[in-house]
Amino acid sequence: MSRTEGYILWAKSFIQARRVVAVRMDAERGEYEALSENGSSYFIERLEQAQALLTVLEEKQEPSKV
Repeated sequence: MSRTEGYILWAKSFIQARRVVAVRMDAERGEYEALSENGSSYFIERLEQAQALLTVLEEKQEPSKV
């Protein structure tokens, strides 16, 4: 299991609780931020957490494959 996969359940919960719609990543500076639909932003501590948030958000946007 990759480090990012270890944060998937956390990411799903975080997105639902805080209504996250985007993630801003500045890897050069090591700064990651989750943005909610009401304009709030949340500092994300680890790159793996930011990547997990992006993964979950991308999955939500893909059309269902039946």
